[in-house]
Amino acid sequence: MIAIPKKLCGWKEDSQGIRTYAKRVGSLRQVASDLLGGPEKDVHMWTSILACKPRWRRGSQEIGDCVSWGAEICATSLMATDHVLGEGVWEEEAATEPIYGGSRVEALNKSRGGRSDGAFGYAAARWLCEYGVLLRKDYSKKTGNPEHNLKTYSGTRSKDWGDFGCGGKEDKGILDKIAKSFPIENVVQITQVSEAIAALSNYYPISIASMAGFGEMVRNSDGVCKRIGEWAHQMSVLGLRFHLGKPQFRVFQSWGDSCSGADPEITQIVQSIPGWKLPPKVKAGWNPISACSWWITEADLAWILRTGDCWSYAGVRGFEPRKLDTKQAILSRLPE
Repeated sequence: MIAIPKKLCGWKEDSQGIRTYAKRVGSLRQVASDLLGGPEKDVHMWTSILACKPRWRRGSQEIGDCVSWGAEICATSLMATDHVLGEGVWEEEAATEPIYGGSRVEALNKSRGGRSDGAFGYAAARWLCEYGVLLRKDYSKKTGNPEHNLKTYSGTRSKDWGDFGCGGKEDKGILDKIAKSFPIENVVQITQVSEAIAALSNYYPISIASMAGFGEMVRNSDGVCKRIGEWAHQMSVLGLRFHLGKPQFRVFQSWGDSCSGADPEITQIVQSIPGWKLPPKVKAGWNPISACSWWITEADLAWILRTGDCWSYAGVRGFEPRKLDTKQAILSRLPE
């Protein structure tokens, strides 16, 4: 599916809400200043996702629920990284619909979210911390509600839960209770490029919400897309590299196979992951990371971070340095 950005955005800006939540959780500089100024190294968090789920392929939103997709892949990345480090057991990627409903209703202490699309980045972060992560699995046997089979994404479900909250109209808080068993323990605000580098270097993903657009998402010869136009949109950052001495950041989209252009470095890394094979009915050279992501410059990330609605997520252990020297440290510990 080729996305139409004007139809598939959905971030809403709420300056007061951002300030209030940021005051509660703090910035990375305030909470974990010891992470700043570490060694420069390349980081590819998405390798853990492909290690845990070799057939992973980025889905495509059907309504303006991008905020939930940007937060979801952060949660998925955390679970995958913990698994390859032997600190968690991988089951499945996170589901987006609970995050979308939760960010529009429960996280805002509302009874209804309404039928219009859109959500706040900070509200998704708050939902994941105060409630938690639900997976792409079938919860219906546990809850008795057939609507709780989350194995496959549904834009219709997302629309309904955006109105009635996580679990839908007939949930009665049951799915909320299950989510609370799997919270993300810490979220911090990311406002500076140095904070983003510190978070990513310790394998903490970042959701980014802003008005930054990236045109047709066609990478240049260096694999970079430059900021062009405007999208009211939340995406995520799952990678860091130092290109010609300058940091660049790997941004992930939620519009399926929507990106194109040069990306030889990523193709090579994907092909080296145990268990990954080129799926049928795709062109030679295709890989699931290049299909949905690109590098952005330090200047463009700095522009995005000025919104304030950008957050880094940590697992149950909190914001502690992970003892990983390079991306090979992850690759060397991948399951066979």
